[in-house]
Amino acid sequence: MTTTRIAHLLLAGSLLLAPALALAQRDWVDEVQDAAAGTALFVIAIAGIALLFGTLREKFKRDLFARFIEKGQEMPAALLPRPPSRNRELRRAMWLTCLGVGVGLALYVNTGKLNVAAWSLILLFLGAASFLNAFLFYPDDSGGKG
Repeated sequence: MTTTRIAHLLLAGSLLLAPALALAQRDWVDEVQDAAAGTALFVIAIAGIALLFGTLREKFKRDLFARFIEKGQEMPAALLPRPPSRNRELRRAMWLTCLGVGVGLALYVNTGKLNVAAWSLILLFLGAASFLNAFLFYPDDSGGKG
């Protein structure tokens, strides 16, 4: 089992526990008890689809690489994985931050409770960590660090 496959399985497993976290807020349990089961099934379906398509994409790439090797041809640069870059990490950080703000606003507008909207802090902290990662660990365009 590859490291990527293990990471995907861990991510899927952690997503399965997300609806159960709603039970930690006692005043909110009565409102979400019925929706939690539907949410859990939805999360399971999304994680399963993502794992399936990720696995199929990797299998297709391996088969394509094997064909290039069998024919003795050079691999096209477009098929090789891109090295991690600061721009990609900044794009991820912006996406997570905007998603966190959007989810928080949607939860607050729909429920009117700040403790429900606080769940979006998970996405906001992930966005902040990605910003920090981009500035600390990836060189900028001038060749220096951060």
